Parts: sequence; C-alpha cells; structure tokens
Amino acid sequence: MKRILCILLTISTYLAFNYAAIGDKAEAIKHFKKALRVNPKLDLNMYVTTPRIRGTFDEARKERARESACCSCFFPGIGQIMKGDDGKGKAIIAASAFTLVGTALAWLVMENKHSYYLSLGPDDIGSMDQAYSDYDRWHKITTLGAVTFLGVYVYSFVDARLVGKSAQRQDADNSSGLYLNSDGESFCVGYKTGSRQSVYVSNCV
Repeated sequence: MKRILCILLTISTYLAFNYAAIGDKAEAIKHFKKALRVNPKLDLNMYVTTPRIRGTFDEARKERARESACCSCFFPGIGQIMKGDDGKGKAIIAASAFTLVGTALAWLVMENKHSYYLSLGPDDIGSMDQAYSDYDRWHKITTLGAVTFLGVYVYSFVDARLVGKSAQRQDADNSSGLYLNSDGESFCVGYKTGSRQSVYVSNCV
C-alpha cells in the first residue's frame, strides 16, 4: 500500500510539474492537490524548484486548506486530519465530542431543575432558594460547556484554514526529501537523502 501511495504521489507531482511548465495553472493545481491528498505534509525544496512552480504549489496548498476548513465546519478535527495533523485532529474530535455531549447532558439536568423550581408553590417557599440555586448552577455549567464547545469549533476552523509556512531554502548537501526539479526544459522527480539523490521519474521536453 505504501508503495502504491508513493507511486501516486510521484505521478501526481510529475504531472503537476509538466502542467505548470506549459502554463496550465489550473491542471497543475489540480494535480498538486492530488499529491497533497496522498501526503498532506508534502513540500517542495526551494533549492530545486523554480519560483513559478513554487507559486503554483502554494496556491494548491491554500485551496487544500480552504477545503480542510470547510470540512471542519461540519465536523471539528477532520480538517486537521486532512492536513496530516492526525494527533491534533483526534484531540479536537475528542474535545468537541466531550464538550458537546457534556453540554447536552448539562442542559437536560438544567431543564429538569428549572421545571422543578417552576413547579413549586406557596407551600414550598422554604425549598425555593435551594431549587433556584441548583437551577442557576446547572445553567452556568451548561453555558460554560457551550462556550467551550464553541471555542473548540472556532479553533478547529481557524487552524484548518491556516497554511503553514513553506520550507525555507536548505543546503544542497544536507537536504532530504522529495526531489523535484525543473529548469523549463527538463523535469526530474526523485528522492534525495543528504548528498545522495535517487531519481525515479524524469522527462525532457
């Protein structure tokens, strides 16, 4: 499975480079987004990519971030998982589920306390203060839970919407990762570890 994903990543990136080189930005962004679905943490080394391709890739990342934010609108935490932040995404999902369920349960208790308080008559005047105190306490708990859930929801949306800073230029002898290069006449896609470079896709036009 990992090998298949690696091949899909290579093909999508390779096609994106070709489309970017011939000026078809829409198709380039489309294929860069496909590559980002396979590896949300994908980044291009500024040392081996042209400014035009880099700019196109950054646009694809921004579009992907907008899609992630939209998903977080419906389900907090999903946008983070789409961006590759699995740990943060799971934490947000757990926090949102806990606060939502907790708020719902607190609201049910609050309504029960409120109904009991309203049911008291003149003969129960001695119990009114305690009944109101119980209702007020659960009202505050419900409000706190709702505010906490809203905070998690907003944080999830804003965080999913943000696009992390691109990797800065690295030293050619020490950089590692996906090797993507284009000088306008040729394309090279491979993997670079330190000073060793393994090219597994190349093309000349």
